[in-house]
Amino acid sequence: MKFSLLSLLQDKDKITLKCFLCFIFLLCVFGCDTKQEPPSNNISKLHFNIIPDLLGPKIINNTSKFEFNAPMFLIASLKDSLAFLRHKFEEIDNDSLTLSLLYVFMDSSKNNSLLISEIAFPEDANFILLDKYEKILNNRKLFVEAKKSRFFKDDILISQFIFNKEEYVFIKIVFEGQNKKLIQFDFVLALKDYKNEVRSVESSIGSIVLL
Repeated sequence: MKFSLLSLLQDKDKITLKCFLCFIFLLCVFGCDTKQEPPSNNISKLHFNIIPDLLGPKIINNTSKFEFNAPMFLIASLKDSLAFLRHKFEEIDNDSLTLSLLYVFMDSSKNNSLLISEIAFPEDANFILLDKYEKILNNRKLFVEAKKSRFFKDDILISQFIFNKEEYVFIKIVFEGQNKKLIQFDFVLALKDYKNEVRSVESSIGSIVLL
């Protein structure tokens, strides 16, 4: 039987929400190993047309040293959902990196979301963090058909992955923050909402600033 996210979202009870969040988590983090070529080395500098009316309030993370605005149509998730996903992140057993969930935003329909996480490598790592993580993602089956690119947003070098899965569009952006850590934004948009909300996502990406 074909699995469908839409069937999970018909019931808005707590268990269904956890199933949905868990599935989003798996799509954002895991996948089967495969081989994939890295993206092109041609890096452009992009200028984002930020539309303030499409953004929520500014959020400043003084620990990870960055600030951003989430899309207006997304709201900060309830504490139980955040705690549930944080527990899932903590269960990841990987000697090469540590994932820590920072924020979860969802819309009222539970069809669209934004997960923001921090990726830490060992303190003695002697490689370029973004290159290393990009290679990890390129070896995941979920990202084989993803559209991959690198660009500069101001002075921030960002790796971007965009792919479709079931009835959803996934937009992952990753950039280096402070103290040998990467910051990862995972936008999940229902395909039916993509055209209406993509400008909000672009404005949100454009709002990112390193402190």
